[in-house]
Amino acid sequence: MVNIGSVGGAFLAFLVCDRIGRLWATRQLCLLWILGIAIFMGNNGSLVAVNAGRFIAGLGVGQTTVAAPVYLTEIAPASVRGLATCFFTGAVYMGIVLAYFANSGCALNLSDGYARWNGEFGRGSLPEHALPGPEGKWTIPGDIRGPLKIAYDD
Repeated sequence: MVNIGSVGGAFLAFLVCDRIGRLWATRQLCLLWILGIAIFMGNNGSLVAVNAGRFIAGLGVGQTTVAAPVYLTEIAPASVRGLATCFFTGAVYMGIVLAYFANSGCALNLSDGYARWNGEFGRGSLPEHALPGPEGKWTIPGDIRGPLKIAYDD
């Protein structure tokens, strides 16, 4: 379900990014991600809630693959623009590898049951709290597209 939501999120990201800007789209996708994980974790045994939560989280994941690289290319100086987008892609793949190791650690050290379930899937809410950096998602500079568009339209 996350993959299906990711495809929808990637298509939705183009509309959202153009309408509210890359930075606010990133903030919005973090909230979608948190909401999806909250629904997923609080499923209370409902398979419908599990699938709905994973789909909603997938919408945020899919938007990440569009909004973040475009935002990076807009704010990065030309001399490091390619490096910034490569670093983003590398960070995505490093996160996938770390997830595999975390799942393996949970499988080896936690007994089957609720604690293992929370250990493996509950950490899915961690990235959106750190996105897009240690300074916090509310203090980074906005994208330059908005002021440029206003100047161009005048």
